[in-house]
Amino acid sequence: MPTIDLFTTVLPLAHKKSIAVALTRWLADRETSPRNVIVTFHQLEPHSTFSGGIALDALVAGDHRPHYALALCRIGPDRDDHFRAELARQLTTQLHTHGPVPFVYIEFRTTAPAQVYIARDGALTRADTP
Repeated sequence: MPTIDLFTTVLPLAHKKSIAVALTRWLADRETSPRNVIVTFHQLEPHSTFSGGIALDALVAGDHRPHYALALCRIGPDRDDHFRAELARQLTTQLHTHGPVPFVYIEFRTTAPAQVYIARDGALTRADTP
């Protein structure tokens, strides 16, 4: 942990990689092991997300950049509001590196490491196990 799920429309592979690397480095600078950072990208179908009854795709027409991004960040209970705000800024900054994204929604969920299991090479351990 932490785990970050990013939901966007169009996002090239190179942009995905640069976001994942930048977020991993940022989190590593804040005492998170890079091997525990998971960033997953989900491509949304056109006209699949609405706000107030209007498709968010309407924010930008006809180009090949994300019209919007939705992020779900699962972080440990030891992370405070300052950390959340800084991570939100970092995430927004990374999303804007290849052009503006008109709408970004970021939600944080606190997840205790004891509730996360990781299997590596067949060995299952809890995330709170050293």
